[in-house]
Order: sequence, then structure tokens, then C-alpha cells
Amino acid sequence: MTNKFNFSCLFVGIVVLGFSGMASAALKTQTINFAVPNVTYPGTGTVTATTSSGLTVKLAVQTPAVCSISSKDGKTTVTSVAKGTCTIIANQAGNATYAAAPQVSQSFNILLAQKISFGAAPSVTAPGTGTVIVSASSGLPVILVSKSSACSIGGNTVTGLAAGTCVIAADQAGNTTYAAAPEMIQSFSVAVKVQVSGGGGGAKLAVTAPFNCATLASSGNAADDGRRAYNRLNCVSCHGQDGSGGMGPDIRGEGGDVAEAVNGEGAMPSFAGFLCPNDVIDLQAYLSSTSKTAKYLDWDLPIQQIKDGTPAAAASGVVVGP
Repeated sequence: MTNKFNFSCLFVGIVVLGFSGMASAALKTQTINFAVPNVTYPGTGTVTATTSSGLTVKLAVQTPAVCSISSKDGKTTVTSVAKGTCTIIANQAGNATYAAAPQVSQSFNILLAQKISFGAAPSVTAPGTGTVIVSASSGLPVILVSKSSACSIGGNTVTGLAAGTCVIAADQAGNTTYAAAPEMIQSFSVAVKVQVSGGGGGAKLAVTAPFNCATLASSGNAADDGRRAYNRLNCVSCHGQDGSGGMGPDIRGEGGDVAEAVNGEGAMPSFAGFLCPNDVIDLQAYLSSTSKTAKYLDWDLPIQQIKDGTPAAAASGVVVGP
């Protein structure tokens, strides 16, 4: 009886130890994670796949007629073969520590690529309009948006609002056949232009701006600065060299009307788009200091002269007389 009992105990011990060894040999689990790339035809994209174990993932395609996959220097690239649905599968076989990971499969659509092209930049003044020439290789309509305070756009017509750089962004969102096009930008300069017609079809005055206000340092005398602003803005073409009138009325002594007049009054257009910061105050001082008999003899000063006597920088605007 004793021998039988001892043998039974030995058998049970071996079975218990065996199950214990199997439990200690159980493999860890792992999972795969990867995101599909954005690929157009023609085009490529990069796939990065990882596992919770840190082991290397093996990727393959199930749709070779639509896409292919290749790896080099640790980088996995998906290349489009045609428009359609590309399906990629990911596997990790495991090792002595980790069990094989559950296979992961992901699919994504490959659409046709398109690009946006601009034509020559339009010539635009403020006020004024121009036409932006743009097209998408897909033939789909392009949406244009202004990203500048110098201009606005409606359809393909751009309108100059102020002197500066007009920036137009072009987008095409794509459809079920074409992927969205990369945004394209066209930039061009807008100059301010004011045109005044004389009564009865007479002479015309064209003023194009802006001027470089930074070069116009104050002389310390508002009336003198105002006289120079009068010359720089070409007021002489309408109101005469001393303000006594011509195509426009006699404005000597009329300093109180400047603030209203420069914003456009009657036949006079608005000059608000190209006035320097102190011009209104200076013009008020200058015209208030004049009388019906006052004459100024130094109108041969340069249009844009730095008032401390230093040579002026090249003017960024142009003034054309009648």
C-alpha cells in the first residue's frame, strides 16, 4: 500500500510541475498599429507601422493592380499604379517572447492628381479691376480668395482697394475622381490711381501712388510741410501753383475745407488712399496761411525731397500732369 501511495504522489507531482512549466512558457500578446497614407495617381506615400512589442511589421498589398509597396533604408513606400482602392495588410509573426499579432488590413482610395496653374499676373490699380487667369489640370472650377487688404476678388475679377501687394490664393477641392489640388498663390503689386476729368472734356490729371512717406521728415513748420504736400500730391494741376485756381477753384485761405475735400468732394476724387499721416494737418496749415494775393516762388523744389536737406530716396509713385 505504501509503495502505491508514494507512486501516486510522484505522478501527481510530475503532472503539477508540468502544467506549471507550460504556464511559465506562455507567450505575450502584441498588436499592430498603422495609418494609411494620402496617395494620388501618379504619386507615392509613406507607411509607418508599429507593434506594441516593438518588433518589425511586415507590410504587403492585396491590390497590386492599384498600388505597390517597397521598403528601403527603413522607409516603406506605397506607389500608386492606377486610380482605385488600395488595400494594405500588416503582419508580425512573433518570436520566443511574443505570440503572432492579429493581422491588420486597411484600405484607402487613390484619386487622380491635379494641379492649379496661373496665367500672367494682371495689372491692377486702386481703384480699378483686372482678370486673374487660372485653371486646374482636371478642368474643375478653381476657387479664388484674396488674402490681402490691397484687393478683393469675385469670380476671376480682382478689384484694387489700396496700394500694396495683392495676394490671391487658388484652391480646387477635388471630387470622387480627383484629389484636392495643392493651394497655389499669385502675388502682384497694386498702385493707387486717381483720374480727374476737367469740365467739358478738358485735361485729365492722373496720380499714381504710393509715395514713400518715411522719406518725408518734417521741417518743423506745418505750413511749409503742407506746401510740399500740395506739390507732391500734384494739387497744382487743378488749383494752380499758388492755389489761385485753374481747372479747379481758387482754394487760397480754405484750410478748413481740407479734411472733407481730400475724401472726395464734387468733381474731386478721394486722396485718402495715398496721403501720408500728417498731410491733412499740414495742408490745412498751408492753405490757411495763404491769401488771395499770396505767392510762393519756390515751386521748383523736387516732388519728393527729404525736408532736412538729405537727398531723397527714389519715389515709389509717379505723378503725371495734364
